Amino acid sequence: MPVEAPPTRAPTVVVQQATSVDPLPVPVNSQQVETTSPSLEDRIIHTFATSKYEGSTIGQDYVPEGTLDKLITEAAVGEKLGNLTTPPKLLGFILSSAKKIFAISVLTVFKDDNAHNCRAMETFFDQHITDDALPILQNSASGEVLLKTFGLLKAKQFFDFWQWKFIVPVFEDGLLEYKVASNVILPFRGVENGSMPREGTFGTVFEVTVHEAHRKSSAFLVEGSRTIAVKEIDARKFKSTQPGGDYRLLGSDEVVKEAWAREAAALRKLSEVKHDHLIQCIAAIEKGDKFYFLFPWAAGGSLRDFWNTTPQPNLSPEFIEQVLVQFCGLSHALNKLHTYRGRTASFRQDADLNDGTISGGGIRHGDLKPENILRFAPEDDRDVGTLKIADMGLAKHHEVSTNMRQNVTSTKHGTARYEPPEVEVRVATTRLYDVWSMGCIILELLIWLVEGTEALNAFNQSIRGDKKGEPPYYETQESDSLTGQGKKAKVHSLVTKRIRMLETSRPCAKNTALGDLLDVVKTKLLVVELPASSDSNSTSAVPDESGVVVTVADASDPTGSGGPCRASAETLHNSIVSILAKGDADKSYFYTGPSRPAVGGLTNPSQLAPHTSGGLHPSWALSAHGDRKQDSASGSSPLAPTQMRENLDINVWDYTPDNQFAAQYLSKLRELSQQSPFPKTTETDQLCSDCEKLDLTRDFHLDDKLSELRARAESCRFCKMRWEVASSLENKTVRVRFKRVGSVIKMNESDPPVFSIFRTPVADSKGPEEFIQIGLPVLPEVGSAAHFQLIKLWLRDCDKSHGAYKCTSSSPSTGETTHQIELTDTESKAGDENTDRDDLEQAFQKNLKSRRQAFRLPTRLIHIGYTDSPTVYLYETQANDTVEGFAYMALSHRWGVATPETPPFCTTAANRADHMERGIAIEALPQTFRDAVTTTRALGLQYLWIDSICIVQGAGGDFGSECKRMEDVFSAAHCVVAATCARGQWDGFLKPRPQRDYVTLGLADRSSGPPVFVCRYIDDFNGEVLKGDLNKRGWVLQERALARRTVYLAGRQTYFECGAGVRCETLTKMHNQAAGFIGDANFPELAILSTRSHGSGETSRGERILYFQELYMTYSRLDFSQWEDRAVAMEGLEQRLMWGFKSRGRFGILAGRSLLPRSLLWRRGASAGSLTRILFPAGRQRVPSWSWMAYRGGIDYLHVPFDGVEWETGDALQSPWDPADAVHTAPRQDQVVPVFRAKAREFGGGGDMTIVYDVTGMSHGPTSSVRCVVVGRAKGRPGVAPGSKRHYVLIVAPKPGGGAAIYQRVGVGFMLGKAIDFAKPGLDIKIE
Repeated sequence: MPVEAPPTRAPTVVVQQATSVDPLPVPVNSQQVETTSPSLEDRIIHTFATSKYEGSTIGQDYVPEGTLDKLITEAAVGEKLGNLTTPPKLLGFILSSAKKIFAISVLTVFKDDNAHNCRAMETFFDQHITDDALPILQNSASGEVLLKTFGLLKAKQFFDFWQWKFIVPVFEDGLLEYKVASNVILPFRGVENGSMPREGTFGTVFEVTVHEAHRKSSAFLVEGSRTIAVKEIDARKFKSTQPGGDYRLLGSDEVVKEAWAREAAALRKLSEVKHDHLIQCIAAIEKGDKFYFLFPWAAGGSLRDFWNTTPQPNLSPEFIEQVLVQFCGLSHALNKLHTYRGRTASFRQDADLNDGTISGGGIRHGDLKPENILRFAPEDDRDVGTLKIADMGLAKHHEVSTNMRQNVTSTKHGTARYEPPEVEVRVATTRLYDVWSMGCIILELLIWLVEGTEALNAFNQSIRGDKKGEPPYYETQESDSLTGQGKKAKVHSLVTKRIRMLETSRPCAKNTALGDLLDVVKTKLLVVELPASSDSNSTSAVPDESGVVVTVADASDPTGSGGPCRASAETLHNSIVSILAKGDADKSYFYTGPSRPAVGGLTNPSQLAPHTSGGLHPSWALSAHGDRKQDSASGSSPLAPTQMRENLDINVWDYTPDNQFAAQYLSKLRELSQQSPFPKTTETDQLCSDCEKLDLTRDFHLDDKLSELRARAESCRFCKMRWEVASSLENKTVRVRFKRVGSVIKMNESDPPVFSIFRTPVADSKGPEEFIQIGLPVLPEVGSAAHFQLIKLWLRDCDKSHGAYKCTSSSPSTGETTHQIELTDTESKAGDENTDRDDLEQAFQKNLKSRRQAFRLPTRLIHIGYTDSPTVYLYETQANDTVEGFAYMALSHRWGVATPETPPFCTTAANRADHMERGIAIEALPQTFRDAVTTTRALGLQYLWIDSICIVQGAGGDFGSECKRMEDVFSAAHCVVAATCARGQWDGFLKPRPQRDYVTLGLADRSSGPPVFVCRYIDDFNGEVLKGDLNKRGWVLQERALARRTVYLAGRQTYFECGAGVRCETLTKMHNQAAGFIGDANFPELAILSTRSHGSGETSRGERILYFQELYMTYSRLDFSQWEDRAVAMEGLEQRLMWGFKSRGRFGILAGRSLLPRSLLWRRGASAGSLTRILFPAGRQRVPSWSWMAYRGGIDYLHVPFDGVEWETGDALQSPWDPADAVHTAPRQDQVVPVFRAKAREFGGGGDMTIVYDVTGMSHGPTSSVRCVVVGRAKGRPGVAPGSKRHYVLIVAPKPGGGAAIYQRVGVGFMLGKAIDFAKPGLDIKIE
């Protein structure tokens, strides 16, 4: 059996909470722990990516392709072999041919002895063992060399564990089939909270992402597909437990392998048939006794999913045209398959793939059905998207699984409902099989369009009746013709009846698009008789053993009575082309009835599963999107950034072991105290036999029946902990699953996790336990020396190690803050989407330095002095003071509710001089401010910034000028301290915290291995911080984004956030890309550049648009004590956005390229009954009506397709910042309201329209003064009339008391061009 790492024994000891402590274990190489520069081993391990997907096991960390090119350099080789002793030939050998061999050796056979290491590499050099020799097997010649040279233990670690982390496959164009060893790690990562895995008889289909460094195939570039579908065929699923415990294959592994090889060959042939409506296979992988196929993931699900999630579709000419265009593409793709003249293949189990003459040539799909038509890149849950034919080999797979099962009914070909009558006859199946199936699908489509999903399901149920399975759309009757014997097939009577009903409906009336399509189904597709030329030469009735007769007729006289015969895919395609041509000439041909908005059901097809991943979790009742619900009035999707939400889930965090830092902290604690922070292990609690056998250093999952778990909870400590987190689901499900994922345990594959796994330090750990985080089950007392020591170490580590994240201190100069950024020619090209990454990084670093040199100290700071000083003083900074010389902490806090007992503590014009000269007694400060002083002193700083003290409040104060300097205040701070758990100024944040429950699973003999702690999960940065009360304040979003790093004092523990991610007081390190956007120390760099590690340039324009829209939607839902602060509380953040996006703008509007029109197309939030206009007091800047900052309430954005709209320019819509350029200057600070100049038009006489008014109760009409301003129009297909294109508009009305041509925005919407009166000249207006 292969070994994964040095083995450990199973744990047997458990304890709840201990009162005594053990001596702290002394870590090995403690001097090395203190080293500021990480070793080469650590640098290699730090680059590990993790392969985690359905069915994967522990030890699945790997080195991404190309990583070693940057790590294994001449300097790195010299570090291990000696700079002066490494022979040039050996150095050249390593750098050119053996970087992986060298890296593996670093982790296994190397010692702290350069000469030994050099001899080891010379062995590889002398034996010509290069990276191409990997994997090296033990019984190979190279393996024998390793055994002889390094001994059994080291060689086994090389053979069975470490080498597999460096030989991960890369998927490339031109290569479809990959045969790899069972130990090979696949570069997959499961999509957390994505679609649930779909189990089949032969295996599983699940959703993954593939590491960017391993995606070289162009098939990964499918539009709208950011993830990959993995179809796994697992031979072990065909194993059955026999009496006596034997495992015996019902079929043979070779049968499964043969089935995989046959489909791989078929897919290889299919890859030659390129078409936009055919899905392409990315790879076919043979990995031991597992077999995989990789396809692009269809985020929109299948056509069936679309029908189910949209129970009442939108009936409009535009939508029906969309549907017809897609089915035109599907029929063309099907015809291309059928007429393919290469080396052809039938996808039936009994097809000979080497026979190029099967059934007259061409490829037959054999299992067309709505489930096998996938939907890519839909704009929203009502858009058709791009439909693609998929699952070419499902019928064959189904038959393979049937052969391996006992006592089951065989499915002969495809799905029964869509099978044609000829499957009953033992004759060669033709390509017209697919045509019948397409006829069934189109009939279902028409029923759904006209009557909805409920009617479609009822129709299929009526055909099913009391029969088992899915009966087909044909039936048989006694034959009274031809041979006079047997039965004759005919279209099912209920199908015929439904077609007649549809013919009487208005949408399917004669001379309409749907009516003509229905006629195609009736006369050309759902036809039993086959033409003689359709791959058969017979003209007689052919009975099978059951006596069923299917007619194969002469093409000139199909049935002998002048009846029709089934058409080809080419005929179907030509028929739909003809329908589309008629529609292009007259749009009313597509649909003439009243507009019927779509009634959406589930927005995510994966929600169709009985239990979604989030539905069986303690937080199942919480909505992921807050109050953003579907707005039936507008019919538009409330969330424009759907793609961002799918890939940037704020609930899903990555947990990366960082045991080097943990060891540093424990070493520091040893200097403070000789006691260990770890509880002393005892044997006071009991475990059940199952929990007693658990080895938490290995991957595992527990499937618990809730009733049994509740019973075991009385006698088993770990079962009790599981029952406590699962008990809320008792009436919702029968079973729950607990699965280890790295250093956490998740329940039902959901986030956040329910348990954390920690261990104590162990000497020279390079086994499986190294992937478990060293952590604290019991936290130190808040405000203690150990507590503050951890915060100091966080800051010190950030200063030393996080230069790449721009978190560290800088040396700004004094001077005025102009916020003027000089851009190079390269940087100013707003249209360049593929700018070289190095240039972009240099540009950001240059601009970052420029901005930080422009930062000034806050106008005032609090001088807190030393720990024994009872008084603090307000200090006004001077012109020659620098940020470097006045390092300070900034406090982020809630003011709280003022009462006579707890009044707000402020500096005013009256007490300002007193605060400066006589100072402020610490005992007079509110508790939150006292705690801030204590924390700042403990961290070694003497200056503190608190808004209510450092900004003079009230009459005669300087809030108006100081609030515009928040970028300086928070960006220049050494660190920000967030009083997350404090309800107000008088509450405090250094408060006692509840200890969490935990259990110790360790070894009875402590010398044999470290104890492992399973703790209740409290590393909930999302719940405690991001969703906490403090972060619901409007000002705090800006404070978090502008801060380089922040310490959060929360209710259960302390967190530290900087550009490198989030650290927890438990010693967990975590990261989330969505949270990282705001936590970015150089905000908004992460929104502009690709991922730091593996990106290759700028993010796309669409991604940046979704980013700023999401940011503004989030901000719009935050609270303010004074609503007139809504604009100024975002001003520093806006300055950063405009700097990063190379644009001008103000008040939530960005003016660059398509940023401007998309910024203007905001709408009131889907759940907001009405926005409320903010009243601005005298002396405060008024916000114009075209900005959402002028209102109270949440906003969303109209969903506008990317690259599908022509935006208005020139006199039609002119912004206050025209002429636009790429240089951002500071926004105007005067009291003049910026205005837009535009052409306002009246509404026309017809056409569909959707309008969302900002304030409810308004309307438009012939006598109304409401007008529309066109912002953009859909590009549309060539030849489409302007009146039939969707137009995106602002709704405006005369401003009361504003003058003849002064208007204000009152809403937003979209409509067809025919709904706008373009015959009259537009009115030149100003929008204030």
